[in-house]
Amino acid sequence: MKQHIHSIIFASLIIPLFLLSGCSTAQVTSVPPRREPTAVQVIRVNRIPFNHYLPFPTRTITDPRAVQRLFDAVQALPRLSLPHVINCPVDLGLEFHQIFSQGNAIMQKVIIYPEGCRQVLIGEGEHRVLTEPFFHLFVQTIGITESELVPIPLYSCTPHSPCLSPTPSP
Repeated sequence: MKQHIHSIIFASLIIPLFLLSGCSTAQVTSVPPRREPTAVQVIRVNRIPFNHYLPFPTRTITDPRAVQRLFDAVQALPRLSLPHVINCPVDLGLEFHQIFSQGNAIMQKVIIYPEGCRQVLIGEGEHRVLTEPFFHLFVQTIGITESELVPIPLYSCTPHSPCLSPTPSP
């Protein structure tokens, strides 16, 4: 009889342990979905008003693959560390603002400085090196030539006469 009671007690302890052993506390962390930009708007800004340029209409690129390729290329640029004193080539004040977005949400703002020390500013203060491969990808993506990216200013402008575009030679 004692052995029968022991086997009932043993079974009543072992069976719940066996059933509970299948239950474990696995910690599941959810990975947020990768937010990918679907559009990029490119705006040219002239920081030196005395330098006059031919108009550059704002461009909006909506090809998701092209936008993602440009976005990834920006993120992959090498970091730039600048010394306190730096000498750069001539900078005529042009910069290109890129606004990467997904739907109506702005994801990233980027400024490209194609002249002078040639750099890229991501967000508020992350400086990157403007590399030749990125430079080529940028002009290809927005559909311009390299000479249009860094045009020669039209010095024929004065406050009293309008800017004249160069006339093609016959």
